Order: sequence, then C-alpha cells, then structure tokens
Amino acid sequence: MKRLALILGILFLFSTQIVSAEILISQPQGVYNFGDNLNVNVTLKPNVEVNDFFTVDLICYGTNFDIYKN
Repeated sequence: MKRLALILGILFLFSTQIVSAEILISQPQGVYNFGDNLNVNVTLKPNVEVNDFFTVDLICYGTNFDIYKN
C-alpha cells in the first residue's frame, strides 16, 4: 500500500506544472577573438504576468558582467 501511495505521489508531482517560464538562448559561435561582438538572442516566455527586471549576466573567469537589463 505504501508503494502505491509513493508511485501515485510521484505521478502527481510529474503531472503538475512546475516550470513558470521558458527561456530560449541562441547558440553563439564557437570561437571569439578579443574585440569581437558577442551576439546572443535571449527570449523569455513566462506563463504568468511578470513585473520585474530581466537581466543577462556574462561570467568569464569568475568575473560577472551585467550585459542586459530590461
């Protein structure tokens, strides 16, 4: 009986909607040189209305760069 309850609980968790947004990131080029532009498209598709900032950070060798904020 406990096994059946556990299986039903797991199925319930997988059937509920846990994800609240879809984030799509375009694939950048494989190699960049110093001074090249980094062009990456980021699309955020939330499931509910959001009233907050959307930021994209670039982390390079432990240094964090805020490259986009909307």
